[in-house]
Amino acid sequence: MEHKWKLLLLVFGALVFLGGVLMVFQRGYATSYHNNQVKLPAKGTSQLKKTANAKLPEKKKEIYLAGGCFWGVEEYFSNVDGVLDAVSGYANGRGDTTSYQLLHQTGHAETVQVVYDANRISLKELLLHYFRIIDPTSLNKQGNDRGSQYRTGIYYTDPSDLTTIDMVFQEKASDYKKKIVVEKAPLKSFTKAEEYHQDYLKKNPNGYCHINVNEASYPVIDKTKYPKPSKEEIKKKLSKDEYRVTQNNETEKAFSNRYWDSFEAGIYVDVVTGEPLFSSKDK
Repeated sequence: MEHKWKLLLLVFGALVFLGGVLMVFQRGYATSYHNNQVKLPAKGTSQLKKTANAKLPEKKKEIYLAGGCFWGVEEYFSNVDGVLDAVSGYANGRGDTTSYQLLHQTGHAETVQVVYDANRISLKELLLHYFRIIDPTSLNKQGNDRGSQYRTGIYYTDPSDLTTIDMVFQEKASDYKKKIVVEKAPLKSFTKAEEYHQDYLKKNPNGYCHINVNEASYPVIDKTKYPKPSKEEIKKKLSKDEYRVTQNNETEKAFSNRYWDSFEAGIYVDVVTGEPLFSSKDK
């Protein structure tokens, strides 16, 4: 009997010893694993900071654009990428202040202050947008609105902007048979319009508007970036039929164009200059 008890105690002691060894081993392994783990950066720290630092800071500039009823002009430019703010008001009349009811007396033009980030959109692009939505040959009339308060005008606060303004005027002049009558002058005064005029078309989606504000999302085309090649270069580049149609204003045969049955998404461009013409969505 005594022999059996000794045997049981021996077995129990061996089990306790093995258990202790196993625990020490596991703790040592866990410590080793923890010390050798690759430490990942905290979520949203280094990578996000790198991205944020790469972004250029805003370079705020402003230009004042008169283009008829300011409801539509304001709404249009508020949807142009790169524009930070668009505010309706009255500019360049007699005296420093006025109101909607006094425009006939003070001679101010309904004008939109456009504040933009010059790192995202250039003044030239803004002016190309502007010429898209006005009739620059119409004096004191845009859409259904008549009167000097509806005249067109570009008013600047930075004298260096005049170089760009003059350049755009020269380029656009060839697009019209009549003379461009858009005013270009330094800003003399600007009075913010009454609150009910601000964001008018956002408050009244079916309100009057003389322009298509949806075009604000369409990119403007700077034609100077797409110069026409010489006659010899064009002949080398085009097939006989392409040359005949594009340069001699002849008509191609029906269903002979390689894109007539193509419905792939993309932008159609001028085969001669590469200038974008229209989207496949409009085909």
